[in-house]
Amino acid sequence: MKDFHHMLSSQFFWPKIVFLILLISANASFIQRRVEQLKEPGYYCKGRRYSFSDVENARVTACNAFTSTRNDARRPRVYINSANNENLIFEWSIPAARDRKNGKRINNSEWIIFNINCELKDVVYINRKTKKYESCEKIPEIFTSMASGKKQIPEKPFVQCGSLSWEIEDIQQSAICRLYTPQLKVIGMKDTSNQIDGPWKKIVLGKKTTIHNRPHNVTYHIILNNKNEVRGAIVRHHISQKLTVFPYFIKDKINRLTVSTTWEKRTIDLTCSFDTKFLLVPENQRLNPLNPHKRKTLA
Repeated sequence: MKDFHHMLSSQFFWPKIVFLILLISANASFIQRRVEQLKEPGYYCKGRRYSFSDVENARVTACNAFTSTRNDARRPRVYINSANNENLIFEWSIPAARDRKNGKRINNSEWIIFNINCELKDVVYINRKTKKYESCEKIPEIFTSMASGKKQIPEKPFVQCGSLSWEIEDIQQSAICRLYTPQLKVIGMKDTSNQIDGPWKKIVLGKKTTIHNRPHNVTYHIILNNKNEVRGAIVRHHISQKLTVFPYFIKDKINRLTVSTTWEKRTIDLTCSFDTKFLLVPENQRLNPLNPHKRKTLA
């Protein structure tokens, strides 16, 4: 009889244990999800949080560094190399945070990863153990539904070449302002006579931007066909690329016995073709956009 009661109690005991384990596991999973939900939106890198505004500010600063003309300006570093400039991927360190207690800077090792169009691709940090880049955890913002009856403002057509973008009207107005001024430079482009709408030419225009709260004028080239339609643009970008220094030996001088790397500043001219062609000067302006007497040598 005792054996029967022992067997009966055992049959009820183990299901209770299994049920209790499942209950604890479910509660732990629920608590973990709640903790994740309670996290503030942003990027979490090794426990350190960067808000979306921190990352956006770093992205804007890095984007401006592409076209800054200051010789001592910091440049975006090439993260992934490519023979095609349009496919280059860059890195930019997020500004160092400050310790809340003493206000000192904290040595951080977090970077934003972006392309030459300044599109954010990732936020990463270095894993000290593996010495590899790893993606930071992203906690997205929770958006509430907006009123459906709100009127949407239509966006104006724009074009982009690398880190610069323009509304089409801005390019046209900039061209009109320079048409009959000494600043207008018209340059014929080599090897474009075989194009259907060739030969092509290019003119120098400028775009006003703000870098570090200071006005800055970025010069660029607009590519025109034989109908004075805008075909594309050429924008100079300043970057920093890793350079490998190989071992060498020079008599009576310092010997370098190991391979080392250094960062070298260089410039690239990014040539872009626009999907949409448009007149440099609208027809209603009735201006001849190019004076042939101002044509420069072919380039």
